[in-house]
Amino acid sequence: MAVEVNENPLEGGPDGVGVPPNFFGIPLPPPFETLLTHPLPEKLWLGLERDCLLGGNITDGIGTRCDVTVIPHNSNLGGGQPPFIPPQWFDPPDIINARNKARFESLVEIYQDKGSSECRYDPRFKAGVETTDEFCNFELLDTTSLLASVGAGGGSSSGPPPPSDFNERSYVRNILKDGLALAQNSPHGFNPFKAGIVASSDTHTGTMGWHPENALWPGHLGIDDAIPVRSPSTIQNSSGGHSVVWAEENSRDSIFEALRRKETYGTSGTRIVVRFFGGWDFPEDLCSEDFVPVGYSDGVPMGGDLPLAPEGAGGPRFIAAAWMDDFIGTPLEQIHIIKGWVDSEGNTHEKVLRIAGKRGKPNRPQAGVDNACNLKGEGFSSLCAVWEDTDFDPSERAFYYVRVLERPVCRYSTLYCQENFGLNPLTPSRCKQDLAELEANDPAMAVNATQCCNNERSDTIVQPAIQERAWTSSIWYEPVE
Repeated sequence: MAVEVNENPLEGGPDGVGVPPNFFGIPLPPPFETLLTHPLPEKLWLGLERDCLLGGNITDGIGTRCDVTVIPHNSNLGGGQPPFIPPQWFDPPDIINARNKARFESLVEIYQDKGSSECRYDPRFKAGVETTDEFCNFELLDTTSLLASVGAGGGSSSGPPPPSDFNERSYVRNILKDGLALAQNSPHGFNPFKAGIVASSDTHTGTMGWHPENALWPGHLGIDDAIPVRSPSTIQNSSGGHSVVWAEENSRDSIFEALRRKETYGTSGTRIVVRFFGGWDFPEDLCSEDFVPVGYSDGVPMGGDLPLAPEGAGGPRFIAAAWMDDFIGTPLEQIHIIKGWVDSEGNTHEKVLRIAGKRGKPNRPQAGVDNACNLKGEGFSSLCAVWEDTDFDPSERAFYYVRVLERPVCRYSTLYCQENFGLNPLTPSRCKQDLAELEANDPAMAVNATQCCNNERSDTIVQPAIQERAWTSSIWYEPVE
C-alpha cells in the first residue's frame, strides 16, 4: 500500500509555509512571534476537506473518502492572556468560517491531565473568570498557557495568578455563552461555538484510560513526572478523564455518528453513567419509568436542539439521571443543570441549579473525608429528576447542560504523599511540620515531597480532596425567527 509523505509544513515540500501564518498577515517581532503566531485553523479545515472529505489524499485501498472531526485541546491552556483571545476561539470573520468552525469542530475537550476547562473559580481570590460558581474550583492550574514547562506553572514569588489573568474564552462555559452572543449580535444569526463535550487523558505513558485516584498513579510524562508530587508544575496535573458516547451500537460508524451529533459527555476519570434529555411535556414522574424511549420520542438527547414548542407550552422540561461508577463505588452527591443564555441586549448570563441530591459545599481540603481518606456522610447510588425552566423566555437563545458530582474523595496526590512520605495534606499545619522534619532528617527524600502540603489556599493550588464529576453536552434552544 502506497503512503503519501507528509512534508513538514514549517520546512519544505510543495506546500511548505515556513514560519507559521497568523491573522496579522506579516512577520511579527519577538515576543509576539511566539505569542501570536500560530497555524491557522481555517487552513486545517480546508486541508481536511480537500484531502479527506473530497478524497484528495486517500491511500490505496477500497475507500475513496474519509470523514473527520476536529477537537480543540486544552482550552484552559490555549493562551490568549487578556486582552488576547485564545487563537482557537477567535470570532470567525464571516459566515463561511463560522459554519466551518461548527462543522469541523463539533466537540470540545472539557477535561484532561492538565486540568479542567469547564470554568474557573479561585477560592484564594474568592472570584472567578466570568462566574461566581464555587464548584468551578475543581482541578485548577496556575498558568494560562502551555509555555509553562509541562502544562502547569504553579505559584511564584509574586503569588498565584488572579482570575483577571485568564481570558474568559479559556473556559468552555464562557465559550458556549459567547457563541449565543455571536449568534444574537451577528447578521447571519449563526452560533459557531455550538460544541459538544468530551474529556481525555493526554497521557504520554501508554496507559490510556487508567485514571485512578490512588497512590499508584505514575504521572503522564514518563520520567519527567515519575514522582508527580515533586514540583508545582507536576502536582497540579490530574490523572485524566474519559469520553463517553451514546451510540446505537458498538461499531466504528455508529460511534463516529454519535460524536458528530454530540451525544456525548466527559468525566474527570470516574465512570459515572449519565442520561440527559430535553423536551416540552415530559411528565413529572418520568423518573419512575423507563424514560429513555420517551426522551428520544418526545424530546432530544444531550447534544440536540429543542424542537419547536407545542401550542401553549410553558418552559422546557429536562430529565437528568446518573448512576455511580459501580467499580470504584464512590456515591453520587448531586446533579446540577447549568443554564446559559443571552438577553435582548446581547449580554450573556449563567445560572447553576441543583436538581437532585443533597446540597453540599464546594469541597474544602477536609470536606467529606477524614484523615484516612474515608468517605463521610451519605451519598446515592443513583439520582434522577425532571426539571422545568420556569424562568424561560422564548425570545432568548439558551443552552442547558448537566454536571454530576460524586462525594468527595482523596486526590491521588494526597494518597501518594501519605503512602510514600508520611505527609498528610488533609492536615496542613501538621503536614508542614512533618515536611520540615523530613527535610532535616532526609533531604534527598524531601526534595521529592516538596509540594505535598499544598492545598486550596497555597500559592500552588491543589485540592487534597476532590469531587470527581461528569459534564454532558448541552441541549440548545433557538427562538423561532
